[in-house]
Amino acid sequence: MDNNLSTIYDYIAAFKAEPQQDLDAYYSRLDMMEVKFRQCLNECIISNNNKAVSMCEDDLEEVVSMYKSRWKPRSAKEEKYALQCKFALGKAKDALAYLKKVKAKYLGATSTEMVKSVVTETVSAGNKAAEVLSGTNGLAEYLGCSHNKAFDIIKSRILPNSVQYQTGRVWKFNRKRLDAFLEEHPEALGRVRQGGLID
Repeated sequence: MDNNLSTIYDYIAAFKAEPQQDLDAYYSRLDMMEVKFRQCLNECIISNNNKAVSMCEDDLEEVVSMYKSRWKPRSAKEEKYALQCKFALGKAKDALAYLKKVKAKYLGATSTEMVKSVVTETVSAGNKAAEVLSGTNGLAEYLGCSHNKAFDIIKSRILPNSVQYQTGRVWKFNRKRLDAFLEEHPEALGRVRQGGLID
């Protein structure tokens, strides 16, 4: 069990990361890590590893309180880091709320009830994550194209709002709607070139 705790440690450490060059990549990485974090947390709760759950709760509360202190960025690098901190704060709050919800829900429940319910929630969270692509890297990986091509697709706004939308500073893409759009308009992405659309 202790080996699996690296997932929890890695996720919490990611909140405290130094400023990243590629914020989209950072946002995507946290989105992907979130599902694994929840799975690991669920395992801790099922196995009654109260020490790990308590440590995780303390660390998440520390992250949330650390990011709540307001500071005014004085440079472009600090502005970028402020965006990263804002996103990390949101994720840390979500993780803490999830932890508290699961603790409250399964306190006093039988092991069988916990396993059944936790597995259902984990599968549901995994399916939800798979339905949405996040950031330039997520789009590039799904389409099998370069990062630059994915960036040009986003910038061109060729995808409809039902497919491409922003959550905070991160572009998100509904995978099912993207598939449907590309099926109806197979030539659409071929019209995207560096700097805009081909007329």
